Amino acid sequence: MIDLRLYRYALLAVPLAAVIAMFSLQSVPPALSGGVPPDAFDPATAAPLAKELASSAAYPTPGSAADEAMATRVKQEFSGIEGVTVSEQRFGGTFHGNDVDLRNLIATLPGESNRQVALIAPRDVARGSGAVTTAAATAAMLQIAQSFSGSSHHKTLVFVSTDGSSIGALGAKRFIRDYSDAGLLDAAIVLSQPAVKDPTAPLVIPWSTGPESTASQLNDTANSIVSKEAATPAGDEGPISDLFRLALPAGLGEQGPLVNAGLPAVRVSSDGELPIESGEDTPDNFDTDTFARFGRASLALILALDATSWEVQHGPHGYIGVAGNLLPGWTVAMLALSLLFPVAVSAGAGLA
Repeated sequence: MIDLRLYRYALLAVPLAAVIAMFSLQSVPPALSGGVPPDAFDPATAAPLAKELASSAAYPTPGSAADEAMATRVKQEFSGIEGVTVSEQRFGGTFHGNDVDLRNLIATLPGESNRQVALIAPRDVARGSGAVTTAAATAAMLQIAQSFSGSSHHKTLVFVSTDGSSIGALGAKRFIRDYSDAGLLDAAIVLSQPAVKDPTAPLVIPWSTGPESTASQLNDTANSIVSKEAATPAGDEGPISDLFRLALPAGLGEQGPLVNAGLPAVRVSSDGELPIESGEDTPDNFDTDTFARFGRASLALILALDATSWEVQHGPHGYIGVAGNLLPGWTVAMLALSLLFPVAVSAGAGLA
């Protein structure tokens, strides 16, 4: 027979867990501000380059001739930047059942500090022409990299053109695994599909493929900057969505494996988390205004990170946002266990 008194006594674990959770709340670190307007991003130069790439390297599926053509152009543009060091990461993958050769291209611009900030742009697509997605992201990254040519900056800047992004973010996984200075990276920004005509939230995607959350200061900084430059709310999700993401981590995009590896990272996208439909990824749908806004936002985020002499403040390893505070993930697990505890005690007593 089940003794309900035991059940009532065991319920005391719930308010106890709630009190512990309340005292475990952490304040959100303030968002960073670079204080320098991102006027160096020139859409008059970057937009024609994006359209040229979309024409000369259309439909750049992983390992295809178009993918290789875009890689060759990226390497050429990287090599023309004053003071840059260009390197490659070669690896293999499988696309539609076929083995393909892939490569990441990395341009490193030394700064006054050995601490580093990375800007990542995927180069391949599984479907679509790539005009408003990878070609646009690649052109924006190249223009931002060229804007730092011959200029002084505090941190070392790393620009990465990744391959295999459409087949499980292989490029990002290989980059963080094999990059020799990964321990010096303070943060990474992934720029994806930046030229969609009508931006759709969320515009900042911070989610991981594992239980690790991205740095809360980086996430808030990205939301603030992107909201300002895009002239529309970035769409920061509420605690219920945060809880769901923490319980079932499945972040899409190249920020996912980076965050899971412990690197603070966010993805900036003009069309939410999911890939856009192939019929919308065409040169006719390339929107110059959106492209300019998201290029400026990416540059502004780099400038904000470069202006700080310290690493971004992370907060708990895993967290959800509650009323302007951060609730550590372990307290959520504790609350769940406290709700199960009375059932387990009563069932155990009844079985005994």
